[in-house]
Amino acid sequence: MYKALYRKYRPLDFNQMIGQDALVMSLKNQIKNNEVSHAYLFSGTRGTGKTSAAKIFARAVNCEHPIDGNPCNKCKSCLSNLNNTSVDVVEMDAASNNGVDDIRDLKDKVIYPPTFLKYKVYIIDEVHMLSKGAFNALLKILEEPPSHLIFILATTEKEKIPATILSRTQKFEFSRVSLENIIKRLKYISQMEGKTLDDEVYLLIAKTSDGAMRDALSVLDQLLSFDSDHISIEKAMDVLGISSSESLFELTSAYLNKDAERAISVIDDIAIQGKDFLSLNNQLLKHMRDLMLVRTLKNPENLVYSTYLKDFKEQAATCDLDNILDIIDELKDLQVNLKYAENPRILLEMTSIKICNKKNFKSLQMNLDNLSKRVEKLEFLGSLTKDSSINKNIYRQSLENTNENDIINLNSDMKSENEVLEKSSQSDPISVNTEENSDYDRSIDEDKKEYHKNSLENIDDQLVDNGAPEKSLGINDIKKDWNEILNDLKAVNQVPLVGLLNDAKPLSFENGTLNICYGPGHEFHLKSTNEPKRLEIIKSVLKKRYGMDIDVKISIADDTTLKKLEDLFGKNFVENI
Repeated sequence: MYKALYRKYRPLDFNQMIGQDALVMSLKNQIKNNEVSHAYLFSGTRGTGKTSAAKIFARAVNCEHPIDGNPCNKCKSCLSNLNNTSVDVVEMDAASNNGVDDIRDLKDKVIYPPTFLKYKVYIIDEVHMLSKGAFNALLKILEEPPSHLIFILATTEKEKIPATILSRTQKFEFSRVSLENIIKRLKYISQMEGKTLDDEVYLLIAKTSDGAMRDALSVLDQLLSFDSDHISIEKAMDVLGISSSESLFELTSAYLNKDAERAISVIDDIAIQGKDFLSLNNQLLKHMRDLMLVRTLKNPENLVYSTYLKDFKEQAATCDLDNILDIIDELKDLQVNLKYAENPRILLEMTSIKICNKKNFKSLQMNLDNLSKRVEKLEFLGSLTKDSSINKNIYRQSLENTNENDIINLNSDMKSENEVLEKSSQSDPISVNTEENSDYDRSIDEDKKEYHKNSLENIDDQLVDNGAPEKSLGINDIKKDWNEILNDLKAVNQVPLVGLLNDAKPLSFENGTLNICYGPGHEFHLKSTNEPKRLEIIKSVLKKRYGMDIDVKISIADDTTLKKLEDLFGKNFVENI
């Protein structure tokens, strides 16, 4: 009868254990020094050698001729254990024997000494599956164990075991097996089986196993059953249903370049090949993780195990870290949804389009910074129209120093700036005396196109020279101080009010009145905040901060308000925020 590779090549002594050097040394020393405890807890992820170590330990403590803490595997007791004929070494599966009656039955048996061996060893696998009553019954045994009894408890979920049990055991944590150790073991076994594989195949198996040696051997077993003496990477991907690295690089490149059409085309090609979308998304996450590390670390070789490291470095050099993190965040959420989706392809395509159309945080921050600068310019230009004689002198003097190249380069910028200023005047955020300025407007109409990028700095210098008043309080100042204003409200024990205002934003400041705006759907917030008592509290905090009486009006943004914002700052920007 054929025996699976993970059973055929199960370690027979501690020296054959892979990747668990520290705990192996500890167990061997206990056996050599005859300092064996009555209870052990082996915990760790699947396929890391917990059950194998328990079997080896059970043979070693009963071996007639131990060799440096290892069983000889030749004496009568060792052979009986290897052949599963010993009645003194018992393996139990707690998943199917998890009731209190099972443990009580065990309690009645353990009091009897071993029949043939020195110790009676009970190996309880998946011990976290025991019921509460069964744990209590087991606790009674562990409190006062017979001298001939050893318990070895194995689990993948140590946190589910009661603290009273944990405190009575020696705990050994089995770590994941490294890629290097897995590859080394796979090469040895494939050589013993008379087969060869591409180096990329060994790496592929090791990465998909997630540090579990048993999983790696199961995959190798599947590949070796292929009717061939040599397994290429292409054959391995076909057998395992894994997408090629070329497809992954092409798809992630489409994400990074915001090319939705190309991304959907690659997904269609992968679908035609019959690949599983959940597996594909898992591969994408691992690919983006490697790309993130290559983009971040100076020496990623120690953490990124790939034969395509050069390709990763080339791809990382052309992308932004924020973009990579955004893509990982989207794929992480998709991984959960794909498990329960009836049509996973639609979800993957939808997420791909979302990734390709999403603006990253850095781009949004740049838009916000540009908006802030434009608002400051608008407020400053609007304040200039209050004194036409000063404005005329400033414009004339600045135009005398205008550079011809600057005029050409900034002609389009000035045009858009004037359009925004005209619209802002129509919406009346700044009072303008049109009758007083009509002559002035006509006199400089011919010069508007020649306004250059340094004009605002020149105007600022001229205003100082002419003794103009300092800049008054504006909406931009209040926006910058908004978080501090909320902190001022907290300081006067107005935490509920702060909670309401967290969803509001200062919209405008005109004629001593601060307009605060909620988004649609915040009717309750609006009603609660507009209570007279709360409005007075807000006014008092503002007066204390700015030294002036400020009226407060709170409303919900309607279509008209949104239209004004679009007119002022552009529809695209309003949609982005």
